[in-house]
Amino acid sequence: MQFKFLKEGALVIGKTLIIGDLHIGIETDFASKGVTIPYQTEKIQKQISKLVKQNKIKHLVFLGDLRHKLPLPSRQEQREVPEFLEYFTKKCKVSIIKGNHDGELEKLVPKQIEVYPSAGFIENEILFTHGRNKSMKGKYNTIIMSHIHPSIEFWSSGIRMVEPAWIRTKLKDTDTEVIILPSFTHLRGGAAINSSNFKPKCPILKKADLPNSDIYLLDGTYLGKLKDLRIRNK
Repeated sequence: MQFKFLKEGALVIGKTLIIGDLHIGIETDFASKGVTIPYQTEKIQKQISKLVKQNKIKHLVFLGDLRHKLPLPSRQEQREVPEFLEYFTKKCKVSIIKGNHDGELEKLVPKQIEVYPSAGFIENEILFTHGRNKSMKGKYNTIIMSHIHPSIEFWSSGIRMVEPAWIRTKLKDTDTEVIILPSFTHLRGGAAINSSNFKPKCPILKKADLPNSDIYLLDGTYLGKLKDLRIRNK
């Protein structure tokens, strides 16, 4: 199976486009804390629509945390999520895996879209999952997940910068590959996986060989194995 890693932080497999962690409605959360940010949903819709067209996509998969506010949808989400999803149902098949931010998501989803629990679904021996649950039973040789918003921390002379990143690794003592997508919405921030504070809490990552993970920036720059990247002690 050939994987195409897009600089936008999305993954293409054949005619399937995989997107992780949109967090639609995060602007409302920022506003409640005094930070005003223009609504991003229309911009995100245009970005994804462009990828669908460029890659001749027939199946669009959202890996979870489609919306943001906990525990219930905000008014922004109630308005924007149905319109956003309805737009894509006219272009291709759409599937959604529920994330930990997706409570009552079914009430916002057009009826022609299938919504899966966070454990996900298996197709062509690939497990598509949000990533916070134990891996499913079934036959698969690849796990594709999101959830942790992987990033790499850079610092020098008092300057700190965090960049989204891809992780490619394997489950310990197996040939099962694990691909972890960055958050498509960069406003959500990410977990600096080369920080001494990073602790893999989800069950899949606890079984993964993280030290030997291959780490890439969104533009495809290969940074090396995680174990060889400098860890900052805080």
